[in-house]
Amino acid sequence: MFFKLPAKGRKFFLYHIFCVVLFAILYFLQDYFISKYSEIAKKLKFIPQDYDGSKDKANNIIYYIWFSLITQTTVGYGGLLNERTGNPLPWVQIKYRTYKVLNILQLISIFFISALLY
Repeated sequence: MFFKLPAKGRKFFLYHIFCVVLFAILYFLQDYFISKYSEIAKKLKFIPQDYDGSKDKANNIIYYIWFSLITQTTVGYGGLLNERTGNPLPWVQIKYRTYKVLNILQLISIFFISALLY
């Protein structure tokens, strides 16, 4: 059972679950913001000036919980899925700078939690 885990094990688990939820929300919010307000996102340099985000559709939160869990557990993935086409979107083709920054921060958090607790 969860509560029979040693204190460090419980902290380790809870910190990672917290990061999964936190980053899922951040991924969703940045996707929603860019898809709804692409002109503002261009001004803030979240996306390149020549990128047309007006036709983008934000993925749902369940997708980002899954994606965040895949990232946090370091299982691996082939990239994001384009909601319009359903095709994989590899890292090099992702135009959302905010996504890349969030993804790198989440990956670093994996090492930070491990270092913090052990």
